[in-house]
Amino acid sequence: MLVVEDDSRVRDVLRDSLESDYGVATAADGASALHAFQHRPVDAVLLDLRLPGVGGLDILRRMKAIDPRVEIILVTAIDEIPTVVEGMQAGAFDYVTKPFSIDRLLATVARVVERRARGGEIVLVGRGIGWPMALQVFVERTLATVVSLSADAAVNGLGGRHPRLIVVDCPPHPAATTDLIKRLRVRYEGCRFLAIASDRAVAARLRQSGALAPSAIVAGSPHLDVILGRMATELASVTRRRVAMPRLHPAVVAAAEYVSRDHRETLRAGDLARAAGVATFELGRAFRESIGITAKDFVTRFRVSAACYALVDGKNTLEHVAALTGFQDASHLSRVFTRQLGVRPGEYRRRVTGGETAYFSVV
Repeated sequence: MLVVEDDSRVRDVLRDSLESDYGVATAADGASALHAFQHRPVDAVLLDLRLPGVGGLDILRRMKAIDPRVEIILVTAIDEIPTVVEGMQAGAFDYVTKPFSIDRLLATVARVVERRARGGEIVLVGRGIGWPMALQVFVERTLATVVSLSADAAVNGLGGRHPRLIVVDCPPHPAATTDLIKRLRVRYEGCRFLAIASDRAVAARLRQSGALAPSAIVAGSPHLDVILGRMATELASVTRRRVAMPRLHPAVVAAAEYVSRDHRETLRAGDLARAAGVATFELGRAFRESIGITAKDFVTRFRVSAACYALVDGKNTLEHVAALTGFQDASHLSRVFTRQLGVRPGEYRRRVTGGETAYFSVV
């Protein structure tokens, strides 16, 4: 744990409350917090929003850019709720308000530990922009660090990381699918796999090849909630415990699948509601209850995930990425991308293709 708090009395209370169960480092300002974060392993951060020098939100975004797997709990005054909302949108796990309850604080930290223990890294290997990006938003909101990559990018590797689960959107040709799975298994030896084969002939050929266990192959075009359930089953075999995926309202599933198909178009809440067959206010409530964000936020995060996927291919210009993902233009893409991830699109591409890091959180 890294405790970032400028008030020495509060910092001491936090450290004393945590150090019997966790290794604890402390920092009194943003600069020292970033220095500590970059020079020692950190699983979770308690971050005061009001800091001298660099503000808490900037620290949050910079830490998430360095290591998006880190879980950050905001410590804030009660009158800073609008800032807290912005922090949650930028990827904070939760928040506690001053004066805080030690029991509430410890419970929140325990949830962070539980999430890290049961989750892990998931790689979604897609054939293009589509349902893997929707899954990425769903899972990363509640469970684990997720990244969507093309087949070539996935085979090339993820900077030495060893994911717990790889979900593959199979190519439409049996031989190409079998070859891809074999190459991925060599690259990620010992990882669990889940193959989604929309073509049943591809699924049959994959079963015959013996490249994967039959239980790890899904034939047809299952809905997103079905894929989530199968992902939970595969993860449970790794973690040796039940894995709870987000419970998706049927309207959320229908809307997300609509976004997956038509993400290049102008998408309004009313469009998603019509596709889901519900009223706009009902869809908003369904999204909030299912994954804690609005339908509009889902579309934005889907598009940022899709932009990450497209940026890894160095041949795509920003204008092309914007056109592929539904942003108005390259400038719009850059503004939204930077606000969400704390790093510009070009810098993201440089870091990923340069091997510095493979994961940036979209939440």
